[in-house]
Amino acid sequence: MFITDLSQPQAVEAGDLDVLFVIMQRNLLAPLLELPDEQNQRAISGQNPLAQLLRTHLASVYHLAAGLNAVQGEAIMKPTLELVAAAINAQVSETNVGAVRFAVTQEIRRHIENQVRDPGLRAETVAAHFGLSRRKLYYLFQPFGGFAAYVQQRRLHHIRADIVNPVLQHRSVASIAEDYGFGHYPSFSRAFRRAYEMSPREVKALGLERSSASRARPGANSWHDWFFQTR
Repeated sequence: MFITDLSQPQAVEAGDLDVLFVIMQRNLLAPLLELPDEQNQRAISGQNPLAQLLRTHLASVYHLAAGLNAVQGEAIMKPTLELVAAAINAQVSETNVGAVRFAVTQEIRRHIENQVRDPGLRAETVAAHFGLSRRKLYYLFQPFGGFAAYVQQRRLHHIRADIVNPVLQHRSVASIAEDYGFGHYPSFSRAFRRAYEMSPREVKALGLERSSASRARPGANSWHDWFFQTR
C-alpha cells in the first residue's frame, strides 16, 4: 500500500505494475489521520492485517462499482474512509472500529461462502483462521442470528439452488444435502422447511415443473419462477 499526498510535490517512477488507484478528498480523510501531513510517499506492507482488509474491501468495491447507484455509493464512502484511516494509522480507534468490524465480517462471509461444503466449517476453525476468539466471532455474527445460523442459512441456500438445477436432476435430495454436511435427513428436512416453508422434495418437484414449462414455453413467467429467483 503506497500513499501519495497530492497536495505535496511529487516525483514518482513506476514500472510494470498491477495497481488499483484510490483517490480521496484530503479534507475528508485528513481529520481521521493521526499525522495527516507526514503520510506522503509512505509504504505500508501488504502483510499488515489492516492493509489486507483494505485491499479486499477496495477490490470488492471496484468490482461492484458499475452496479452501484448514488445512494449506495455514498453509503460505502464513510466505512471506506474509516478503513483507510485504520490502515494508515495502523490501529483501530473508536472512529473507525465500525468500518473495520464490517470489513472483517465481510471477509469471514467470503470465507464461509468458499468453504460452505466443508464439514469442518465450524466456529472454532473459522475463528482460528482469522485469529479471533470464538466470543468475538459470535459477536460479529449476532446481526445474522448467530454464526451457526448463518452457516446453515448459506448451506440451505446452496442446497436449494442445487436441487432445482436441471444438471443435477439425477441426484437425490439426500445426497445433495450430504454434500453440505447434512448427514441426518429428517433434521435437514425440518431446517429446510423452516427456511422456505416447503419440503426439499416439493421444491425439487416445483423446479422440475418450472424446467419443463420453460422448455415448452420459452420466456414464460409464473409464480414459481419468482420463487426460485428470490434469495
